[in-house]
Amino acid sequence: MPARSTLTTFIFVAVALISFSLLVFTPRSTLPSLGRFHKYQTSKSHGKSPAPTGNSQGSSHAYVAFLQDHWTHENTTSDEDDEYFVATRVLAYQLMHAPKTKANASIPLVVACTPRVKESKKERLAKDGAMIVDVDYVENPEWITSKNGLQQRYMTQMTKLRIMQLTQFERVLYIDSDVYITDRMDGIFKDDSTKVQETNLDLIEDQDKGKVPKQYAFAGQAQQHDWTHQYPPDPNEPLFGAGFFLFQPSLELFDYYMHLLYHEPPRFDASMFEQNLMNYAHRRDGPMPWQDLYYKWTTSFPTLDDLNAGAKSLHHKFWWEDTNIPDHGLNKMTAMWYQTRGEMEGYYYALDEAASKKT
Repeated sequence: MPARSTLTTFIFVAVALISFSLLVFTPRSTLPSLGRFHKYQTSKSHGKSPAPTGNSQGSSHAYVAFLQDHWTHENTTSDEDDEYFVATRVLAYQLMHAPKTKANASIPLVVACTPRVKESKKERLAKDGAMIVDVDYVENPEWITSKNGLQQRYMTQMTKLRIMQLTQFERVLYIDSDVYITDRMDGIFKDDSTKVQETNLDLIEDQDKGKVPKQYAFAGQAQQHDWTHQYPPDPNEPLFGAGFFLFQPSLELFDYYMHLLYHEPPRFDASMFEQNLMNYAHRRDGPMPWQDLYYKWTTSFPTLDDLNAGAKSLHHKFWWEDTNIPDHGLNKMTAMWYQTRGEMEGYYYALDEAASKKT
């Protein structure tokens, strides 16, 4: 789609230049502290949570993203060739610095990174202001590794479940890196759906007794399946999307997920990896059903109608140039994403230049 490519490239370059010319004159005291690289230590055991050595600013809440090593990027020379890394930086900029969408400064953005994520990427994200947590792989059981037809790019996806171990926070909003924020998100932590729920002990199957937590908090949004969806989503939809959900971290819940993962015969279809596991654990008719977040917090397969209806975040890989995707306002939303990417590049370029002049 040449027209979109030309438009977005122009916007990216133009906005980056404008952002630099504006931000380079911002007083250094008003800008975030740069250069601290916060690392968390993890245990390979299921029961221990990552323990922070950096400062989480005392917040009981956190935004969390997940960055994994990608086999298509192992031989690339530039970190910028990794679209998910770039998207994570855009998300970080929106949550920490963009005037329209930045969160309360007391709520950190934590980026959970798998072991083979390059140090240069982690250092860049830390310099941008994110907190970095190194997480060990969750190994797939043989029933998954031997299954034909699974996408290899997602074979480390179960490691995302380790964010359940971040028990230093009372509530965590997980956001996929390809989510574009359109408005401030802090109010989501007060959403009624995020309250602690009592597990329905009568619905626990015999094979799960002693494994299921007695209490939990887990909320998501009904999964959209195509571009012609209704918004608000169908309240009868049984599945939620695993790219945007809010939960209470819990070692017991993490251990329950591991119980389900390694159970044979399999309890869920692995085609969607961790999404299907969590949907089984929190099935509507199960002992720990997921709760519905207020619909305006997000949408997937986003359309201009969703945006105009007040969607505060849009879940789509806006850097994709797929001619098979119907428009539904996608050109406009893609231009928005590239404009924000340009602002992000200009913002950090200005900070890097200012910092280099002080050394």
